[in-house]
Amino acid sequence: METMAMDQSMTAVPVGRRRVLAFGVAVLTLGLAGPAAAQRDLEGVTLRVATWGGGWAKNIETTIQPQLEARGAKVEYVIGNPHENLAKLIAARGQKPPFDVMELSEHNRRDIDEAGVLTALDYSKIANAAGIDLRYRLPTMVANSATIDGIAYNAQKFQELGLAPPRTYADLADPRLKGRVSFADATIIQGVKGIVAIAYENGGSEDNLQPGLDAVRRLDVGSYYNASTKLFTQFKSGDVWAAHWHVGWVIRARQAGMPLAMTFPEIKGQRGVTSNVWLGIIKGAGNDKAAHAFINEYLGPKAQEAMGRETGSRPVSQAAADALAKDPLMAEFLPLSADAFARVYYSDLSKIDTGALLDAWNRSVVRRAR
Repeated sequence: METMAMDQSMTAVPVGRRRVLAFGVAVLTLGLAGPAAAQRDLEGVTLRVATWGGGWAKNIETTIQPQLEARGAKVEYVIGNPHENLAKLIAARGQKPPFDVMELSEHNRRDIDEAGVLTALDYSKIANAAGIDLRYRLPTMVANSATIDGIAYNAQKFQELGLAPPRTYADLADPRLKGRVSFADATIIQGVKGIVAIAYENGGSEDNLQPGLDAVRRLDVGSYYNASTKLFTQFKSGDVWAAHWHVGWVIRARQAGMPLAMTFPEIKGQRGVTSNVWLGIIKGAGNDKAAHAFINEYLGPKAQEAMGRETGSRPVSQAAADALAKDPLMAEFLPLSADAFARVYYSDLSKIDTGALLDAWNRSVVRRAR
């Protein structure tokens, strides 16, 4: 009925004006349809993202995935640490890659660069990258966050034992902590950063990690963890009282009501040790537009703030870090101002030969711990 009424009213309009009206309706229709069409520019695309499991993937799912879905894309996850995901890429050579986008840790950069599995990023398609420091923008990868490590400890238990808060890793060798200290396995990023930190405390460096390996052995470690979820459970049950850990997990523990605190031992005049989490696009994956869109959303200030709040990682976006500074818990643990962040030791873990480190770890620490 509405169509008939329109037709009848149009017959009463002179032909010249009728053409103008028709043109105006067409322009209006295109103007309304244009943005809607643009919002669905990834219709039918399935983007596969290789990342860690647990809460990290869940936070990507709730924070970044909806922006891609609004444009018509579907997002799937390939769960594993970067070393495992690199092995999947190598095994699939000559075939379609098993994922499109990959998150990787600082200590995986060297292996992944040498494998040649990442394609060059087109920063003209990553508008939000303009809001982050140039040092985070490399030809084939871009940093999305920083994790900061130090010594996590049960403040309540330390007080009960009459122990002062630990200032150095050597403090964890106190006999009262025997069997209650944990250290990360060298296969994960916390382990590599922990070895670097304790190496510096004992006269070593990234180029000489053996003093760190020897010092870990002297701690009389009760357990070596290969997943932070496992260590979280051990802290909660009281099986562990102190460990080298990522501060984001201490924030999560505090949110869960656990009495954890954090110390950042000195390294070359700075405190704590930081490294970046990086994003890259897999060569030959084929979902270039969706992959760049995913990275762009990840670097947006709102997503950066949300991921920082949920994971306890330090955003690479200073605008997001400034927003987090208004949260008392975040401000207590994270170096959110640019000046505070500059006082954290940045270790370029890509300089470390991970294969050689794992061999030394197994020889110096694991076998001797048995």
